[in-house]
Amino acid sequence: MTTFCPFYNDTCKGNQCIMWYNENCLIVNFLQQIQTALIEGSEIPSDQIEYPVEIGRVSVPDYIKSISPEDLTVEYIDFLEQEFPDSDRRPYGVFDLFLRSKGVESRYGLPPDVSLKIEKARLLADSEADRAREIEQDIRLEKEHAELDSLIDRYLDWVETKELNKVRLMDVQRFLRENDLDLLRETERDIFDQAQLRMEDKNKEKIMIEREELPSLVDQCVDWARVNGLRSVTKADIETYLLENNLDIMKETQRSLYAMTNTKLKIKK
Repeated sequence: MTTFCPFYNDTCKGNQCIMWYNENCLIVNFLQQIQTALIEGSEIPSDQIEYPVEIGRVSVPDYIKSISPEDLTVEYIDFLEQEFPDSDRRPYGVFDLFLRSKGVESRYGLPPDVSLKIEKARLLADSEADRAREIEQDIRLEKEHAELDSLIDRYLDWVETKELNKVRLMDVQRFLRENDLDLLRETERDIFDQAQLRMEDKNKEKIMIEREELPSLVDQCVDWARVNGLRSVTKADIETYLLENNLDIMKETQRSLYAMTNTKLKIKK
């Protein structure tokens, strides 16, 4: 079946669709009648429109009449587990397949009380499925949180290997893809937030250490400038000095080194 259905915005599902009856689409049948009447310029009296199924006239098995919505829900869930044990998602139209297995060929045309019972069962099943997903996600989230410290350590090592100077959420996602890690969005965000805090703390600690070493570093830079015949230094000169001496300092320290070196060069003219 490859015909496109504009109502579901998908290919026609045939007898898996609730609008399928007696090898025909109820919607298409009805629209064809209207189209024929428009072409012929005539009207179809309401009592002559050919509805494939009349409401309340569909045969309902005694089993469906007597079962409660709750018990029908239990049987539907059992049906899913037996027929689709490895499926994470319910196949399209599976509830109607279940009803057919119980002798209900279509939900269209059922008596109101039976329709209400079946709809209650479907909604109960959806609620049970949502609750099961929430429990599964909570268990998964708890497991991922137990591994969070290790994941953050691995991510920060990866950041250092990639020579990145800051933490970004897109880089967290890239790290997970490269390491074939499938984590919940909440865990991705936790890795990002806590890695960012760790890197900020690490940078603050490094700045404090560099600040203590700055006076000595300024004196060395002044000597280097004089040896190279410089009366003042540019930011490019500072970068050259650091590169020649294999020094890796924070941007904040670089700015201080630039300003203090120029000040000291002017004083010692």
